[in-house]
Amino acid sequence: MTEGQPVWGKKIVLAARILGACCATALVVIGSVGLVGTANIRQIADSIFFIFFGAILLIAEARFDWFLHYFSFLKSPLGLGLTYIFIGGRAFGWPWWGYIVMALAFAPGAINLFLAIVCYKLYQDEDAISPDSKTVDKQPYKPLLDP
Repeated sequence: MTEGQPVWGKKIVLAARILGACCATALVVIGSVGLVGTANIRQIADSIFFIFFGAILLIAEARFDWFLHYFSFLKSPLGLGLTYIFIGGRAFGWPWWGYIVMALAFAPGAINLFLAIVCYKLYQDEDAISPDSKTVDKQPYKPLLDP
């Protein structure tokens, strides 16, 4: 951990990743249940959508480098937060259980957006930050909300 970062910050990031992985797992389960015994084309498309994006989010939360190389927007908390909110917005107009999907997706989305605004430094690669010059990969590094 770099100088000046609070210990609780890493715990918040870990909790956000665990919540995101639980959300992604629930999306895959909900999508799989939606495929069973249905003849409605919209429900089949939505179920495939949730299975696909749930799998993408599970891989992103596990931080597989080969995957994040192609989907680099999922490396940052801003990208993850907006992706979760996009997926939750897909559930508008559904029956009552659509609100469960929205809550499952909006919760980690809101937490990741909060992390993007307040403590973005926690997501920076620790090895890439030089403690004396505050540079990341030889580019200027400007921390958010840092006096």
